[in-house]
Amino acid sequence: FLFFFFQAEDGIRDAQESRGLGDVYKRQVQQQEVAVEDLDRNQALQRVLRQCLYRDSVVRGLHESCKHIESKKVQLCILAEDTDQPQFKKLIQALCKENDVPLLVVERRTDLGEYLGLCKYDLEGKARKVRGCTCAAITEYPPEDAAVIALRKHIATGSH
Repeated sequence: FLFFFFQAEDGIRDAQESRGLGDVYKRQVQQQEVAVEDLDRNQALQRVLRQCLYRDSVVRGLHESCKHIESKKVQLCILAEDTDQPQFKKLIQALCKENDVPLLVVERRTDLGEYLGLCKYDLEGKARKVRGCTCAAITEYPPEDAAVIALRKHIATGSH
């Protein structure tokens, strides 16, 4: 048997628009850079979490976040305000305070879930079937860019 493998040349498949999830992510990443002053807290958080997902430097969920906070591997913890159980909220707040970890609070679990990619995207890039996430923790910040600088600025000023 003879097998022939042909390598596609650059630009051959560009005429057809793909519907894959990777293309949705690529379109989101290719958004133009904005100034630090133009990013609000949620936009900066969303962009930083997306970069952390690419770099595998974010943990999701209460159990994983608690383990990483206790082992002092966390640089930032994100907690949803509308958690099901108030004791979860108290636990994360106490662990962050005890281990000197900055805590950032978002309003809804579904927002945090969307920021962390716990959803499916349609062809227009809109999130569908979003799963909520109570807590997440960043173990290592991505390289400095406008979003990271804006997020650190929001944390330093205490506007969280």
